[in-house]
Amino acid sequence: MSFSIDDELTWRATSEIPCREMDGMDWERCAALHNLIVGLGWAVTGKPDEEMPRVTWWQRHITDQALEDKWTTRLSPSLKLFLQAAFETPPDQNFFYYSSGLTWPDRLFIQVHDDEDIMCLYEMTNLSLGSHRDGLK
Repeated sequence: MSFSIDDELTWRATSEIPCREMDGMDWERCAALHNLIVGLGWAVTGKPDEEMPRVTWWQRHITDQALEDKWTTRLSPSLKLFLQAAFETPPDQNFFYYSSGLTWPDRLFIQVHDDEDIMCLYEMTNLSLGSHRDGLK
């Protein structure tokens, strides 16, 4: 069995369905899993599936050509594709207990030294839970 975007059972990497060798992140698989988690969070609210907002990170935050140019240059091609496919977490819903969802563009890169930035893809829900404000890096 191999990965198929049309078969949820193949999205999770296992010994039978190993990670694919890619140049960059496996954005398609990551976006499928991300969107599945967002959808499961929506499902437990009891609201109809067809009412779930399906706005991607890219659609919400990259709203003009200047932003398109800036972020296309700054991000790897595979991360850009992931952000173009990954849904934003609906209002009043967290992505996970510890993560509110994908980080806003102004928090995506955090400067730690003059010549070094850290990328924070998922922001924490409660900023006082840990020793730093960063989410998943």
